[in-house]
Amino acid sequence: MPTLHALLIGIDKYPNPRHQLQGCVRDQLALRQYLQQLAQGAGYKLDLVELMDEAATRAAVIQAFEHFQKAGDDDICLLSYSGHGSRNDAHEAFWHLEPSRFNQSLVLWDSRTEGGRDLMDKELSYLIWKATNGKSAPFVAIMDCCHSGSGTRDSEGMRSRMAEKGNDLRSLEEMEGYSSYEKGNDGSLSPPRGKHILLAAARDNQKANELQLEGETRGVFTFSLIEALRQYGNQLSYSELVNHLRIRIAQRVKEQSPQLESIAGADPNLLFLSRSKTSGRPVYLVSYESAKGWYVNAGAFDGFKGGGGASITQLELEKDSHPIRIVDVYPGYATIEGMPEGTPPESVHRAVVKRWGNGGLKLAISPDSDSSAAGMLRLLFQRTFTDGLLQLVENTAEARFHLQAIDQSLRLILPGEKRPVFRRVPGYQPENGMEFLKRTSLVSRWIQLLELANPQTTIQEEEIKVELFRLSQPGKMADTDPVVPENWRQAPTFRYFYENGKWSRPGLQLRLTNTGTRSLWVSGLYLTGNFGIYNVFLPKQELGPGQEVWMLDVVRNIPHRSIILQLEPEYHSWGVNQVSDFLKILVCSEEFNTDPFNQDGLPLDDRQGGTRGFALWEDLSQTDWLTREIELKVVRPFDPVEIQGGAPTAVLDLKVTAPPKFHALAMLNTLAEATTAFPTPYVLLMEGAEEFGPLDLSPAQQGNLPLCVLEFWDCEGLVPIQLELPANALPSHCDPQTGRFRVLQHEWVDGKLYLKEFPPATPSPYTGLDSTFKVFFRSKKK
Repeated sequence: MPTLHALLIGIDKYPNPRHQLQGCVRDQLALRQYLQQLAQGAGYKLDLVELMDEAATRAAVIQAFEHFQKAGDDDICLLSYSGHGSRNDAHEAFWHLEPSRFNQSLVLWDSRTEGGRDLMDKELSYLIWKATNGKSAPFVAIMDCCHSGSGTRDSEGMRSRMAEKGNDLRSLEEMEGYSSYEKGNDGSLSPPRGKHILLAAARDNQKANELQLEGETRGVFTFSLIEALRQYGNQLSYSELVNHLRIRIAQRVKEQSPQLESIAGADPNLLFLSRSKTSGRPVYLVSYESAKGWYVNAGAFDGFKGGGGASITQLELEKDSHPIRIVDVYPGYATIEGMPEGTPPESVHRAVVKRWGNGGLKLAISPDSDSSAAGMLRLLFQRTFTDGLLQLVENTAEARFHLQAIDQSLRLILPGEKRPVFRRVPGYQPENGMEFLKRTSLVSRWIQLLELANPQTTIQEEEIKVELFRLSQPGKMADTDPVVPENWRQAPTFRYFYENGKWSRPGLQLRLTNTGTRSLWVSGLYLTGNFGIYNVFLPKQELGPGQEVWMLDVVRNIPHRSIILQLEPEYHSWGVNQVSDFLKILVCSEEFNTDPFNQDGLPLDDRQGGTRGFALWEDLSQTDWLTREIELKVVRPFDPVEIQGGAPTAVLDLKVTAPPKFHALAMLNTLAEATTAFPTPYVLLMEGAEEFGPLDLSPAQQGNLPLCVLEFWDCEGLVPIQLELPANALPSHCDPQTGRFRVLQHEWVDGKLYLKEFPPATPSPYTGLDSTFKVFFRSKKK
């Protein structure tokens, strides 16, 4: 039987009378009662530790984390804290993690007594890491406390759970877990991060309030949390839960926005305290605010369109399919009309998209498709895929992608290409067709996000500064290792390094700085070439004037600002050595949420075993936003093949036979990539340029660019080299200075080409390969 290991901490009776609260212990007792009922209904064993009031000292809380060491991989861990939160000036060693230059902290029972200390967020990060390290048990932290703001009681009888700013004078070495912090060469410190979900009562610059609810003082956050869980029977994911909480809390207090953080890859789509996921169908929430009227918690960032005509997004209530109409679209929400008369304004309703409107991804069935499979796909569109996210058109010239059904498999291809953009789905049964179109809809969402733009933005260019850096030395991936700035507007290319006989991955760093005079919300989405969308490097972050934030990756539980790029080896099986990933930077004048964008990349198709529309958005009249797109071209050359003289060797589909004493490493490359480092890029000004074109040395690979260059390095030996090529092959040398081609000496014997002249070495674009010997192959155009 799985066990729910829970640590509940509630503090009302602080030693300082000014700090005393009233609802924290009640919060934890109410949560305990809910957990007992949940465990009984879900078949859990509940293993509970409670620290209330004077029992919740700093030492006792740290010791209580040993409670989680018992957790097995099938168990679940929960930490819940209700009490004061505060902040302290962050040591310079933590500034790379804290744009505000403050550490947040928990104020435990003895924190503000003589010799007492808060529990810093860095220390809490270490304790959660220690509890989760090496385990797959999900860990959830619930924090009902403030992190900043004023701690006075206001006229409405609310009290905030915030203590005054601390004055922590201890040395860094005295911090809990210091020996496990990663030390940078620049003096920076990074505590380890354990994989967990964080549900926080408020932003780090807001108060978390308690007030009278149902006749007793309670924390608004914890009360609303239990209320929502009881209403929906524990069938809400963490992402859905926090959306419910934002609505419920906004109906009770102002300026308190609960937050969700997925730390170190934790999945926000899991159901609360469960290992199960939601169905995946997007569900939106409809609620009422006096300033907005009825509205839905999704907007332009989600692809919603207002206005009129056929392009408008159509919604309906989930429970009875009652239609509702979008009126105005804003970045994170849209106002609506058409709620049933007499609907209580305090109620919250679930809605789904009935139709996205015109402008969905246009698809056509490839003419060479199996007729029965084509009929099955058309029938699925008519019966199931009616929401307009995907549009099936008859004219293949109008379509952005083609649906191809051949050889008992379903494939999505770009016009004119043979390589499927994701792994083919075998079989022509309707369930296979459903899975195929479901994957295709993820491609549509990816394209929709990539093309998201607001041409009417008034956010000025100088208000947000984007800086992109390339890690410049192979194997040097630390935050303080050498970097060079890149012009992010010009689609920079990130090439693999050649080191110690193999290719190693490139990396980047990206920094955003608010250079304006107002606060802005930012987030960075990484769009992979296989249609994955990830906000883990930079979830939404509020940046005040002058503040900066880095994209961060968590590697071996430590946050790093170096982001390592890769090109999956499946691309090589199709003769592809370059793909484009994208960084989508979202900037908005109000808070927004990018968690719903996340989707895993689609599996790529291995050729031998078996990536990378929409109308412009409406004018947003109030909240302003903009986007920035950064194309990252990632180049991973083919693995070098060792050529040993005397025996034929296959370099992809090209057969090479060298003299007995010849030795070299070789690979195929594209014309553009092979000449990138030339002082004068190739211009094809050879004799008879109108007659000759690149000869694809490996046409069976079916890549989008011909592999027409054979490169050698680490060469020892002599010519002639025998190559099995078409009779029209013309081996050439390209002059780096002029970009002109010269035919190399060669002869044909019994239908085989013998290369009798070796080209001079020319510059290589790859760090670790200063130069290579490049043979360019041309042929007469038909």
